[in-house]
Amino acid sequence: MNSPLAFLLSIAQGIFAGLQNLGIHPQAAARYAAIATVMKAYGMEAPRIISGRRTAAEQRELKDRYPDRAASCSWHTAGLALDLDYMAAGYPMFAELWAATGGRDGRKFSKPDIGHVDIPVDGVPKICV
Repeated sequence: MNSPLAFLLSIAQGIFAGLQNLGIHPQAAARYAAIATVMKAYGMEAPRIISGRRTAAEQRELKDRYPDRAASCSWHTAGLALDLDYMAAGYPMFAELWAATGGRDGRKFSKPDIGHVDIPVDGVPKICV
């Protein structure tokens, strides 16, 4: 018989593998999977990912389209940033857990970016467009 921990680990492994297939950096994928799994254990759903890794061209297009809102330099280009469904019931809890475990919560930026979380990693450059 499988233990609850084994069940939760299998959930986390599935989430992690799916995110890596989308080009999300392993550190961001592992953090999302871990937080989503903890939330699931408490009967909550993690917010849906709206946007993850972007090419420099995609980031440039966003910056051109939304010059006052989109960042010129972004961790999205390294797969270390996620834009989440901030309308989801679990979003505030997810963002707090992300920040509590060393990530950055976009709600707390000097120019707030609601729905955005990222995890800067030493040695991984973000690309400026």
